[in-house]
Amino acid sequence: MNPRKRALRKNVHKFYGTSIKKAANDSQRKLWVAAALAAEELVAALLALDDKSKAELFKQRIFRKKIDNKQIRTVLLAYLSTILVSVTNYKQDILAKTEMDEEGFLKSWCAVFEYTQEDMQLFDEILTPAFRRNGYNGLLQETSKVIIEHFYQDTNEITPEEAKQYEHILTKDVIGIFNYLNKSVELL
Repeated sequence: MNPRKRALRKNVHKFYGTSIKKAANDSQRKLWVAAALAAEELVAALLALDDKSKAELFKQRIFRKKIDNKQIRTVLLAYLSTILVSVTNYKQDILAKTEMDEEGFLKSWCAVFEYTQEDMQLFDEILTPAFRRNGYNGLLQETSKVIIEHFYQDTNEITPEEAKQYEHILTKDVIGIFNYLNKSVELL
């Protein structure tokens, strides 16, 4: 198996397992698993491990010669943080569904996805302020810097076309997560 694929799988399988173990209800499990799946799909596409529609993002860029597990994990968590910031529009609904208060929700998110101090710093000091200052454009700019820095040789800023593609992917993922969270399971 490709070493990049192995590193990606190792990280997300831990996330899936922790999501299932730590979930106090079905809505928490759904939210965390769906977020992990969205991050896995994005990173797999960025690393050219699949041919899904997300593979178009940054396709013109040249990979770094070596991309290790830490770099893959950093990008995974950067995208998970981007999702977390993006779901603020649905905050009250998500808190009600998951039966958590905001503090408990954030603590659980960080525990499930095994945030380190460095990951928290990216979230608190870079992504959240960027979103507050410039909305989704600021959030996308900052997250794309992390992606580009860790995966690609070309470190130029995100192009307008890449920003448009990235915004489309993120919007689709956030809506998908929210819809999945609201989907009730009906047994026949």
